[in-house]
Order: sequence, then structure tokens, then C-alpha cells
Amino acid sequence: FQPAEEGGGGGGEMCADGMMDEFGIQEVYGMHNMPGIPIGQFAIREGAFFAATDEFTIDVVGLGGHAAKPNDTVDTTVVASQMVIALQTIASRNADPLKALVVSVTSFRTESEAFNVIPERVQLRGTVRTMDKDIRTLAETRIKALCEHTAQAYGATATIRRLHPRRQR
Repeated sequence: FQPAEEGGGGGGEMCADGMMDEFGIQEVYGMHNMPGIPIGQFAIREGAFFAATDEFTIDVVGLGGHAAKPNDTVDTTVVASQMVIALQTIASRNADPLKALVVSVTSFRTESEAFNVIPERVQLRGTVRTMDKDIRTLAETRIKALCEHTAQAYGATATIRRLHPRRQR
């Protein structure tokens, strides 16, 4: 069992620590917990079983201000909300429907806790899951284009960062 599998460590860290050489390991079989499979049974096959995962962060910067004067701002909450909707079209309108792709925005953060302040900055975070490296490239290209152009259309800017890219399986 590999440590820190979800945090980007996992098997890579074990190899870097010399485990393969220390124990003379010649073959590796990956296993993942999968609820719904009866105790004592395994689901196995050759090749990829689960999707590659990439994590992304999108920083949206506009012009904050008072909610009573939205016309004096570049409302990053509105801009980022449009991005969340646009990102959902990557799987439904850009990718081959026979190839697996999931784009999930899992975090929407603003710098303000006040009810009457339009924040200058919003950060979106999420994941992309793919089984095919061409679809993975398509998703990355579309995320960048959709977010940068959406931000530009509203007078904001967007910086897209890919965090912890993992090897395509």
C-alpha cells in the first residue's frame, strides 16, 4: 500500500526512497480501494483502470469595490461564475463523447467575507480526469482559452496553473 497516494506522493516516493532496489522488486501490481466489490474479491485487468488526475488553480483578478456601486467594479464573482459554467462545456462540447473526461470545479474562494464587498480576487480550484493523453491535452488547452477569454470579455485577468500533474496511466 502506497502512502500519500492522493497527495501526489505514493509509488513515486516509494521508488525514490529505493524500495524497488532494497527489496529486489521485479513487478508491481496497482490496487485501489473500490466500494461495492465484495470482501475478498478483486477487479483486475491489464492496462489503465482509473483515470489520470490533474489539479488546476485559476486566479481571477478584477477591480473590487462596494456592492452598492457594481458599475465601478470588475466583478470577479460574476467572472468566475461564468468560468465554472464554461468549463462544463469542455466535456460536453469539445471532447469526443466516447472518450472519458471529467472537469470538476471543487473550490470557489473569494478574499472577502463581507456581505457588501465585491472582491478583487477569486480563486477556483479543481480537477481534470482523463483516460487518454490527447483528451488530457485538449482539456488543458480549453481550460486556458475559456478562462483567459472569459476574463478578458469582462475586463478581468485569469492566471491558470496546473498543480501536481500526474503521469498518464
